[in-house]
Amino acid sequence: MSLHLKNLREKDEVLSKLAQGYMQANYIGEQVMPVVYTDKEGFKVPVFGKGAYVEYETERAVGAASNVITMDGHSYLPVVLDEHDLAVGVDYREAHESLFDIKAKAARRATTGVQLRQEVDIARLVQ
Repeated sequence: MSLHLKNLREKDEVLSKLAQGYMQANYIGEQVMPVVYTDKEGFKVPVFGKGAYVEYETERAVGAASNVITMDGHSYLPVVLDEHDLAVGVDYREAHESLFDIKAKAARRATTGVQLRQEVDIARLVQ
C-alpha cells in the first residue's frame, strides 16, 4: 500500500472537524475591467475619436456664421478571443479513500486557477 493512500485513511479524532489551508482573497479584476459576454469568438468594437474631448470655440456674434466642426471618422477594432482551460487529475484510488469529495476540490482548484490567471492578466494591463 502506498504511503499516500495510507495517509488518506488516517483520521485524527481531535482535528477531525478542523482543516487548515490557504484561501484566496476576493478578486477585484472584474470591478476594474468588467467581463463582456459574447456568443462569438471574434467581433469588431467601434472606436470613436477624441472629438468629444476637444474644447471648441462656441461663441459667435449676432449675424455671424455658425462655428462649424467636422465629425470624427469611425473605425473598428477587431477582437479575437483566446480560450483558457485547466484540468486537475484525480486518481480513482485517491478519490475512493479520501475523507472529503476530492473531485469537487479538484474542480474548485481548476476554476480558481483560471480565475487567478484572469486576475493577474488584468493587473498587468492596469499597471
